[in-house]
Amino acid sequence: MDISQIAQPASPGLGQASASPFPQLQMAHDVASARLDKLDAAGALLGKVRTELDSLVKMGDTVSQDDVIKSSGKLVAAGLAPMAVAGLLADMPQAGGEALQAWVRQHDMQVRQREQQLATVHAQARHQAGIAGMQLLAGHSALEHMSQMQNPQPSQTNGLTPGNAPGTEA
Repeated sequence: MDISQIAQPASPGLGQASASPFPQLQMAHDVASARLDKLDAAGALLGKVRTELDSLVKMGDTVSQDDVIKSSGKLVAAGLAPMAVAGLLADMPQAGGEALQAWVRQHDMQVRQREQQLATVHAQARHQAGIAGMQLLAGHSALEHMSQMQNPQPSQTNGLTPGNAPGTEA
């Protein structure tokens, strides 16, 4: 990537204190970070589903419809869409015991598959966010280096110049 193509400063927009000198890199970083945040939120919600399913699976064939409905209420309170939960409950067997236990295990297997899929996507998103962050950091570092090369700072001296060094007379 040619740094001269992306190092053109952008003008600050209304309400912005300053814009990034690398709008494309900044946008890529922002998108990667937002995606990672959404995946983190999905993972947290899936973790709550996992907790509720684990408690239902542990009940074995003693699980009842009331147990499932109570867990469903907790999931809605945790942020799951009520219509999605209602859709899941619509195919719940009316009989308890082994039929309900099999239904719970089926949903447990589906959630395990989604957890594996999410783990893969999350790892990819973390990787992309890391790459975007490193590219943005490298851009800022290169810009700083170019600025130092164009505007070298005078070196710090101890105040001694050839004309006023000790032992010399001017």
